[in-house]
Amino acid sequence: MGGGQLYDEVWSESERADDGEAAWDRQALRQCVARARLPIYVCDRSYVIRIANQAYADIEGLRVDEVIGRSLAEVIGKGMFEIRREWLDQALCGQDCEIRTWVRPRHKPSGRQYEVQYLSLKNDAGDVAGVVVLATPVGAAEAEPAARALRSYRQVFRQAEDGLLRLEALRAPDGQVVSFRILEANPAIARVAGRRQDELEGELLSDALADLEPSDLQDRLEDAIRAGAPQQFDIHHRLGGREGWLRAGVYSGDGNELTVLFSDISEAVDHKRQLQTMVERLSSETRRFQRLYQKTPALLLSLSEAGIIEDASDLLFERLGVARGNLIGRPFSQFLAPDALERLSEDGWPRLFRDGSIDAEPCCLILPESGQRFEVELSAFLAEEGLRSGVRQVMIVLADVTQRNRALYNSKRSERDYRILVDRLPDLISRARPDATLFFVNRHYIDFFGPDEAGLLGRKFTELVPETGQQALQGQLAAMTREAPASILEQVNYDRYGAARNILWFSLLIHDVHGQPQEILSIGRDVTALREANNRLLDHAARLESANESLQQFAFVASHDLQEPLRKIRLYADVLRSVVAPKAGGEADEALDVITRAARSGSQLISDLLTYTRSVSRDLEVRGIQVGDVVNRVLQELGEEIAQAGLAVTCEILPDPVLADPISLREVLYNLVTNAIKYRAPGRAAAMTIRFAATDGEKRGFTLSVEDNGIGFEQGYAELIFQPFKRLHSRGAVEGTGIGLAICEMVARRNGWTIRASGRPGEGARFDLILPKG
Repeated sequence: MGGGQLYDEVWSESERADDGEAAWDRQALRQCVARARLPIYVCDRSYVIRIANQAYADIEGLRVDEVIGRSLAEVIGKGMFEIRREWLDQALCGQDCEIRTWVRPRHKPSGRQYEVQYLSLKNDAGDVAGVVVLATPVGAAEAEPAARALRSYRQVFRQAEDGLLRLEALRAPDGQVVSFRILEANPAIARVAGRRQDELEGELLSDALADLEPSDLQDRLEDAIRAGAPQQFDIHHRLGGREGWLRAGVYSGDGNELTVLFSDISEAVDHKRQLQTMVERLSSETRRFQRLYQKTPALLLSLSEAGIIEDASDLLFERLGVARGNLIGRPFSQFLAPDALERLSEDGWPRLFRDGSIDAEPCCLILPESGQRFEVELSAFLAEEGLRSGVRQVMIVLADVTQRNRALYNSKRSERDYRILVDRLPDLISRARPDATLFFVNRHYIDFFGPDEAGLLGRKFTELVPETGQQALQGQLAAMTREAPASILEQVNYDRYGAARNILWFSLLIHDVHGQPQEILSIGRDVTALREANNRLLDHAARLESANESLQQFAFVASHDLQEPLRKIRLYADVLRSVVAPKAGGEADEALDVITRAARSGSQLISDLLTYTRSVSRDLEVRGIQVGDVVNRVLQELGEEIAQAGLAVTCEILPDPVLADPISLREVLYNLVTNAIKYRAPGRAAAMTIRFAATDGEKRGFTLSVEDNGIGFEQGYAELIFQPFKRLHSRGAVEGTGIGLAICEMVARRNGWTIRASGRPGEGARFDLILPKG
């Protein structure tokens, strides 16, 4: 069997019919194996040799065609690779290995030492498909037992094919090795170095062979002297104007002398690289076949011409739920139902061998062990060659009809569920082609436009829109693109009874995978009642706004008109005090004081009510402000009152800005400071602290606190004090109208703030205004 024919054992017929470049690659691989001077063979998992070259056949004393296709047990010679089975098993487990052994060919009395590499050959899935074996000779001076018969060391040294150097270690006074001098060099190493022997002998090793790599060669030689045992390593060199590889064997002498054997392994390294390339290409071809067969998303079977199952795809074992051993090697007929077997025997198999194929033949598979049945469609084709030349194979593709039927059933059920869902939705749903032709409508769409589904499908939905809405609809359709496929449009549509209804349409232009318009989905919701309610709400809001404006005008006029009599009451009370009080005595003066205080209280009440009314209706202007500026402004405005009350004020203000309406914040802070002035405790120095800081909690924000040491209040009244005209103390005890804290609560509510009060009788009160973080 020639080099070309042995590769027919590796690649299938479909892969041999590949393009020119792949064919060239296979030819190169054949030549690489056939011309290799090193023994090479490849065996599969059954220990059958599939590839071998003449160098390996010579060792076994056979021809190449006597080696290929036979098991190792039939061809290996006595003493040849004595532990090969152990290392083959290791490589088949995915562990590459390298051993050194003696090889004794059958037709030669002497042998030679080889380094044998066992390389795993893997497919795409990472499974080991076989083993590549490469034997590399170790070196003549080391490996040839016949060399022991030579009588003269000098003759061996001078006539050795491998390079030899005898070195002397040069030591410093402290005994440290500083260099090595060449005592003797043979012709072989002189040829490698491109110099004469006499030019090498007597020179320092570092000078004579400066182009040796690695650079730590001297360290390795020192290690050999210290170890007193042979050392071996590979050296890359650029000696004699060429590049190559040497294998150095170092043998120590009396402690100062070393003998170094250089074996030229350049050819072996090149062959190893070629072999690695060949293995990679062979693995690639093997993976391609495995991908096509084992990983195909189809149920595949390979039958011999006699109908025996030789292989099957992984998906088939998974789908049938059987082990590989329960299927491979058995007749395919055992798995066919009787009627399917009879039909295939009468018509299918004869047609297969006559025409070369069978297309979509329905049949039933039965698993004999479990009796489980599988409805499938069988397709088959006849391969011209199998793994052995001239033997035909039958490739069978099975389509699981059960899965297909289940998919069809699920598709129909999904379509039914979709229909039920869209029919139960309260919206008008339609699907149309890009030219607006309807091909699907739900029950509410039919009930609205009527009279039935047949009268709507096939029509364009643009025909259902009144002429007054045609222009808006056409504009909506033209505006829908791939980048902006959705649009919303409210239109007046007439139902089947001629009633006008406001319909809010949401339309979506759906594209296919290629970006082409596929359909238009439209969802319409009847918003007539919502539109009517919205109109009523707008009318109500307009009336409220008008009433509010009237109320503000009334409040302004009323406050002006009410303030005038009160001012006259206070004026004439002052006149009476100057005219009547001196004559009438203390009772008249006391009565005039009551009248003046009542007039002043009424005037303050009217002013506070006007402030309350304006705070309710005023537009808010929210912007970034510094709370410290508002605090300073309020303290400036109330400076005289604070001084008269002897109130000590402490401010702790965070510099962070806050988003708020500055007028609202001023009103709240003004009333809280005024409250602290009014409700100070008698007999105690009044004090107040204004603090603005960040707040941690569920909602981060800021807290503005005003805390005093006044008369305080019971905590149970914390909510009551924010109600208008609610006072916890008698009018005579504390001046005020009882509306200041109500203004604070109303302003905080309008701005979305939170105001809280806490206090203890006789100890003071604290008011916290929580501002949300902007």
